[in-house]
Amino acid sequence: QAEDGIRDRSPSRGLGDVYKRQPQAVADDVVRRTAGDVVFAVVNRDMPAAPARAATECILQAATVEEQRALARDVGVEAGTQTVENIRNLALRPVAQACFAASGVPPVT
Repeated sequence: QAEDGIRDRSPSRGLGDVYKRQPQAVADDVVRRTAGDVVFAVVNRDMPAAPARAATECILQAATVEEQRALARDVGVEAGTQTVENIRNLALRPVAQACFAASGVPPVT
């Protein structure tokens, strides 16, 4: 309320809007974690676990939600050559390379 007791006229978004957004946020989080499992399994082939975890986070930061969904499809199976190539391409993006440098992860060449 305003100081003079008159209510402000800004429309409330209401809790309904918040609850409508929650399922998508939860789904996106599950996709990201699942894609992370796939990426980690691939990256961990070439580096120890600690830098592989950091590299995985950098790669996920470089990926769009759609790219994360595509990666997540390989959960529970050995990543195929296309998935490995997709992860490599994400790792070569400037945003991932900058994250690697900031995290002390060796750059992908």
